[in-house]
Amino acid sequence: MRLALLALCAATLVGCAPVVPGSGVRDVRDRHIPENAAKLHPGLTSDEVTAILGPSWTKGSFANGTTTWTYRYDDFGVQKLLHVVFDRNGRLAYYASVWDPAVYSKIN
Repeated sequence: MRLALLALCAATLVGCAPVVPGSGVRDVRDRHIPENAAKLHPGLTSDEVTAILGPSWTKGSFANGTTTWTYRYDDFGVQKLLHVVFDRNGRLAYYASVWDPAVYSKIN
């Protein structure tokens, strides 16, 4: 049982680690934190956002040409979603952080 738990923890940490080609794992950390969200500003490209936050949890496209990327993160014990919205030119238009409704909006 301990071995299975250890393997699960190791797999989880490896999934959070950005990999640099040819050099292995660079670090293990959660990049979806308020300090990194504060680095976002209108006009960034999708590559620049990925460099700051890493790959998104989910992506969506809309008829008006905008796209949205959503990230899940833990904000000091509060589970949140960060929505990053790109305009039709692929530039960051705005972003918003909200409490994760999957965690906090359960109806019994």
